[in-house]
Amino acid sequence: MVSTSVRSVSSFPGARQGPYFQLGWSRKRKSTTRFIRNPDAREIKEQLRNYAQMQTLVDQWVEASIDICEIKLQESRQAAKG
Repeated sequence: MVSTSVRSVSSFPGARQGPYFQLGWSRKRKSTTRFIRNPDAREIKEQLRNYAQMQTLVDQWVEASIDICEIKLQESRQAAKG
């Protein structure tokens, strides 16, 4: 599973001027952080929304598959009894 986030970080003394965005994610127990330039932030956020939507759809698909397996298991048990 991949966990992602984009957040705006205020600049600190001695840093580049203006706010910047930070993209962080973890995969296979390894976390990674990347700084995102302001012009790229909108596209990255859109990609993250698409990824979140894909995760939701995959979760729904897994739940539906589990439901189908349970129904088939119940049907086979009833056929074995009858």
